[in-house]
Amino acid sequence: MKRLLMAAAAAVTVAVTGFGVAHAASPEAYVEYRKQALKASGDHMKALSAIVKGELPLSAEAAKHAEAIAAIMETLPAAFPEGTAGIAKTEAKAVVWSKPDEFKANAQKSADAAKALAQAAASGDTAQMGKALAALGGTCKGCHETFRE
Repeated sequence: MKRLLMAAAAAVTVAVTGFGVAHAASPEAYVEYRKQALKASGDHMKALSAIVKGELPLSAEAAKHAEAIAAIMETLPAAFPEGTAGIAKTEAKAVVWSKPDEFKANAQKSADAAKALAQAAASGDTAQMGKALAALGGTCKGCHETFRE
C-alpha cells in the first residue's frame, strides 16, 4: 500500500510542478514512472473490486483506494511527455504522441470517472461504488483500445 501511495504522490508532484522530460534524469525514467503508476492504479482497482464484491469487509478503506486512483488518473498525461515514445518496450502506441489531444481527452474521461468513483467510495454505498468502478473500467478499456498494444 505504501508503494502505491508513493506512486500516486509522485504523479501529483509531476502534475503540480509541471516537470517535463527536460527536468527528468532520462526519458526512461518517465517510462518506468508511468508503468508503476498505471500498475498501482490497476492494483487499487483490484482491491476495490474485492471490497465491492464483498470478498473483504473493508468498505471503510475503499475511499483511500479510490482517491489514489483519482490522483493517478488526473496526472496521467504528464507521464507521457513528448520525447518518451519508443525509447523502451512498453504497451503505449505511437498514437499517444501523434494525437496528444485525443489522448488527453480520453485520459480526462478516466480522470472524471475516477473522481466519481472517489465520491461513490466516500458514500460507503457498495452498490454505488460498483457502478462507478464499472464506469471507470469502461473508460480505461476505451483508452486501451486506441492507445495501448
